[in-house]
Amino acid sequence: APVLRKNITITVKERDSGWRTDLMNLLKKHEGESGIVYAFSRRETEELAEFLSKKGLKCAPYHAGLSAEQRHATHQAFLNDETQIIVATVAFGMGIDKGDIRFVIHTSLPKTIENYYQEIGRAGRDGIDSEAVLFYSGSDFFTKKRLIDEGGDPQYREMILSKLRAAMDYATSEECRHKTIAAYFSDTITPCGDKCDNCLETQGSKKEITTPARMFLSAVYKTGERFGATYIGEVLCGEEKEKILSNGHERLSVFGIGAEMSKGVWGTISKRLVELGALEPDEYKALHLTPEGAEILRGNRSVHIREERLNPKKAQMRSKASHPHAPAHYEAFRALRASIAREHGIPAYIVFGDKTLYELAEQLPSNKEEMLNVSGIGEVKFERYGEAFLELSQELRGKEGS
Repeated sequence: APVLRKNITITVKERDSGWRTDLMNLLKKHEGESGIVYAFSRRETEELAEFLSKKGLKCAPYHAGLSAEQRHATHQAFLNDETQIIVATVAFGMGIDKGDIRFVIHTSLPKTIENYYQEIGRAGRDGIDSEAVLFYSGSDFFTKKRLIDEGGDPQYREMILSKLRAAMDYATSEECRHKTIAAYFSDTITPCGDKCDNCLETQGSKKEITTPARMFLSAVYKTGERFGATYIGEVLCGEEKEKILSNGHERLSVFGIGAEMSKGVWGTISKRLVELGALEPDEYKALHLTPEGAEILRGNRSVHIREERLNPKKAQMRSKASHPHAPAHYEAFRALRASIAREHGIPAYIVFGDKTLYELAEQLPSNKEEMLNVSGIGEVKFERYGEAFLELSQELRGKEGS
């Protein structure tokens, strides 16, 4: 079984809207050094090569659509250090004899681990430290899956699909990258320690998100598996938008149960569930539960995510103990919430989230209009539970005034 050279540091990054900035920062780090950037299609190869050339990098595209003469000239220019970066489809690199390739970058999920292993193995053949970076998105899997589903023998399709699933499992794994690749080839090695992103990250950076993941999956199921991540996030946040109200989804038990998290967090959780194969988006981006998702929903599997993906500025998850300096009346509102929750036989967070209670205790609204200005309270929530909280608020306000 093949063993990866430990002079290659492997990093896997989620490809978001700012990934090209990350790519440029990576290339600046390797200024003056040779490397290969693998893109998904010929069109992407051409576009990315043009983008990098405009940034002043010595760069050229390489794919099967170019003439044999063009490919040969590009190959020679790379070997002679006249071109430093090749942006290529997988066609490039077979039999290339260049020992000082310092980086190999993939801009989307590889089709197979075999391909990926061979391609990153072109880095650092001279034994000097080099790196391999993979930018991936959950959508990569489904784009490639649709292409596989379009033709060929069913048995062959399933074999190719299983290889694609293995590549996605690798990308989303939190185990040592070197160990995961070795295991795929039926080899057993110890974790690299400091030559991959997962080993460099401490265990403390991983956060369990099983409960919110189950909330999200439940909302997907209860809304009929007909909507995308943004809509599901709005339902969970309790936003009384026209579309939600016209669909009657404000009457669902999941409506507003995630108001303590921003829509940014719900978007990140959605991406993680797609990565893990728990949700599958269709061509219209509507999310569908998979058997894997059903297992998580039943509580048979836990879900973890890297903490840094929950952007502390935009997507902070507030724990139930997030108000150590809560206003004096906070506990009174919590006690009322607990009483109403018991009466209705529902979890307390469905009534109002902690953030809402915090604001109620801080502002002590005196009428319905003021209540509706509090985070997490809209017309529907007010009609369900608002009167009791307004009465308590008025009572506490009266005591403060006396």
